[in-house]
Amino acid sequence: MISKILGCILVPFVVLSIMFDPADAQAWNDGDGGKIKWQFDCDFPGNDIGNQRVPGDQCGGLCINTNGCNHFSHFYGVCYLKKASSIPPRKQTSGGGGVCGFLTGRVNPGNRNVKGTFWAEQSDAGGCQMPQGDYVVTDAIALGQSQALGNLKWRQGLCGQVLRIDCGNGPIDAVVASTCNLNSDSCGVDMIGKTWRRATSNKPPGIVDCSVSLTNRNPLNGNDAICYYRPNSETTNNYFVILGVVNTGGRISSSAVAAGVTGRRNNDGWFEFNGSGSPIFQSNSEVVFRYEDGSSSSFRIGNCRNGGQVQIFR
Repeated sequence: MISKILGCILVPFVVLSIMFDPADAQAWNDGDGGKIKWQFDCDFPGNDIGNQRVPGDQCGGLCINTNGCNHFSHFYGVCYLKKASSIPPRKQTSGGGGVCGFLTGRVNPGNRNVKGTFWAEQSDAGGCQMPQGDYVVTDAIALGQSQALGNLKWRQGLCGQVLRIDCGNGPIDAVVASTCNLNSDSCGVDMIGKTWRRATSNKPPGIVDCSVSLTNRNPLNGNDAICYYRPNSETTNNYFVILGVVNTGGRISSSAVAAGVTGRRNNDGWFEFNGSGSPIFQSNSEVVFRYEDGSSSSFRIGNCRNGGQVQIFR
């Protein structure tokens, strides 16, 4: 549904001040708690700052997550990102089709001035316990709970998400691979060696100010969500399984049910399912992961991949 444009990503890269004409309010649909206005069968010609081929349900979130973007159009699988000093006149599209929208400025600026620090040369086997796989994003961070992170303060569904970090040397996309000083305001983003050097232009370890935003990038190769067994867990136990979902396109998992059993989450973000003495977790049993935006992904347990050992990012 194209209406999913409205809730893809909750935290922006920058604060936008653009507002809409109240006299025109009835023409627009609200989305994402008033942060986005959108409409079918329209276009905002001109003012392009970039474009990307993404599904329609990711276009609004892509705009929120792109520095300078304040309105957008989507046609034939391409999202056109735009920047203007005010809402330009919208153009009704001939014969219908397409979507246009803009950001209202009602956005939480809590992802700026985040403390960035040096973690270690490589990630460790604790924290999120990311599964082994074909990673296309190889930079990594440990994520803390600094108030400056706003809605991106670590919570279990952020494990495996790709965050965009800019510490003054250009943006870098990095996988949330671990946690940092939980239950404390002391840690923002703690970077592995190569990520730190790229983000700071080879500064010695210390503290830098960064902006942080959630992206809709997948850390692993492929466009589809993937169900995994937690690394180092059993894959042939029909009585007890530990499962998780990766490659969610920026959607943050909130709950899961397997063979009718609600999963219990530990601090690493994986879901534990206990059959209470019954071998109910069969190959054809269904597991459904639900996300904070209300959407879901479902799999047969037999299609969940072996997580192998914990992925170490270097």
